[in-house]
Amino acid sequence: MINTNQILKTLPNGIHVAIKSEDLPADSMAQQEHYDKIYHKYVENFSYPHTMTYTNYMDQETLKELPTHLGSIAEICCGHGEALLLLKKSL
Repeated sequence: MINTNQILKTLPNGIHVAIKSEDLPADSMAQQEHYDKIYHKYVENFSYPHTMTYTNYMDQETLKELPTHLGSIAEICCGHGEALLLLKKSL
């Protein structure tokens, strides 16, 4: 069993993120190592004008479909908290 006190930390903005731990399964460690290698390119992609235009369009279309107030949510995906920033007025 994984002790969540060993694999989670909370950033100053309240976002919980996974950190490396010897208790993680080998597949999880491999995924983390891969993400660590490509993360800078992933974030760099967000600064491209065409990506920003597309992302803004998708964000606005998604927001149209969501209720006004969402309550508690979790962002569980690769990235750096984009969904939480987008939805902060609805939480």
